[in-house]
Amino acid sequence: RIRSGAGSFLELLTACVMRTRGGAALLRERGLSESPGQVLLEGDILCKVVGKTDVQAEKLSEVYRGINDAESFKTDLSTCVIDEKVNESLQNRFGYRYPREILQKLYPKTTVSELKLAAIRDLAGNAAEGLSEEEGEKHLFEEAVQVPYLPWFLREEEREEVSGATRGSAMHRVMELMDFGELSSCGTAGKDAADTEPGRAAGGERDEAFWEPSLYGMEQLCGDLEAWYRAGLLSEEYRGAVSRKKILQFMESEMAKRMHLAARAGKLWKEQPFMIGISADRLSPEFPDTEEILVQGIIDVFFEEEGEIVLLDYKTDVIKSPKELADRYLVQLDYYGEALARMTGKRVKERVLYSFYLGMEVRV
Repeated sequence: RIRSGAGSFLELLTACVMRTRGGAALLRERGLSESPGQVLLEGDILCKVVGKTDVQAEKLSEVYRGINDAESFKTDLSTCVIDEKVNESLQNRFGYRYPREILQKLYPKTTVSELKLAAIRDLAGNAAEGLSEEEGEKHLFEEAVQVPYLPWFLREEEREEVSGATRGSAMHRVMELMDFGELSSCGTAGKDAADTEPGRAAGGERDEAFWEPSLYGMEQLCGDLEAWYRAGLLSEEYRGAVSRKKILQFMESEMAKRMHLAARAGKLWKEQPFMIGISADRLSPEFPDTEEILVQGIIDVFFEEEGEIVLLDYKTDVIKSPKELADRYLVQLDYYGEALARMTGKRVKERVLYSFYLGMEVRV
C-alpha cells in the first residue's frame, strides 16, 4: 500500500522514516498518533521539523565553518563524541605537516611572460598588483592613439578604438610575416636609373648584399598587408590596427639591414618556441635548488652574425626613456639569451629591444 500510494520518492522515504524509532518520537512530540506496524529499522534516526530559518542558519554555519577545511574538521572532531583511538588517529592524520610545505607554491612549469610580469610588478609596485598578464600589460603599457579631429561631414565612419594589446599583437604579426630576405627586390626604379642606382654592379646586376630601405615604402607595405589579409594570414582587425608609419620607421633602421643580410644567408629565425629547465631557487630563494621547473617562451627574432647570436624583441610599450624599457624586460631577455645559448651552442653577443614607441633600438 505504501509503495502504490507514494506520489514521489520523498513521500516513500518519509513513510519509511516514520516507521523508525526516531519517526515515532517525532509524531509523539507533535501530538500525532503513531503509525501502526512493525518498526522497520532498529537503529536511531534523528527526525525533526525544520523551517526556512533553520535551513538558512545551517547554510551560514557551513560557510563559516568551511566544510572542506582541515582545521575546521579538527575543531569539529574535538566537539564530537567519538572513540578516543579513532579521534587520535584522525587528529594525527589531519594535523600532519609536510616537510616541504613551501613547494605547494611551486609549479612544475611556467612561462617567460609570467616571470616577466612578476618582475614588472616589482618595478611598478601596487599599480600592477592582482592583474593578469593581459590586464597588466594593457594597464601599464597601452598607448593612447591620437585621433585627429575631423568635421562630421568629412568622416566616412566612426572607427572603434584600438586597444594597446591589439595594436601590439598586430605589429608583432606583421613583423613575423615580413620576408626580410626578399626586401632588396622591392625597388620600383625605372630602367634609365638602373645603371646609376646604388648597389648595382657595372653590368646592371643587383649586389646580393645591397640593402636600400627607401625601396620598401608605404605602397609596398600596404600591398603586403592586403596580400596577407586575402591569404588569411592577417586578420582584418590586425590589418586596421597596425601602425604603418612605425613599421616603415623600423624598415629604415640598421637592425632591418642586418636582418636582411642574415635572411639572405639563411640565418634568420622568427617566432622561435623554446623550453628550458632551471633550478627552482632562481625564482625565489625560499625554493630549494634541488627542484627543477620548466620555463617556456617564444622568441620574436634572432639571427646569426659572424658566428654569434643577435637576439631581438619587439616592444610597443608607452615609456619615458630607453632605461625604463630595459629595466622592464631585463628578466625576459635573460631567459631568452640563456635559451638561445643552450639551443645553438653559440654566444649571444647582443640582446636588443626595438621600441616602436620611441622608434629606436635599446640594448640590454
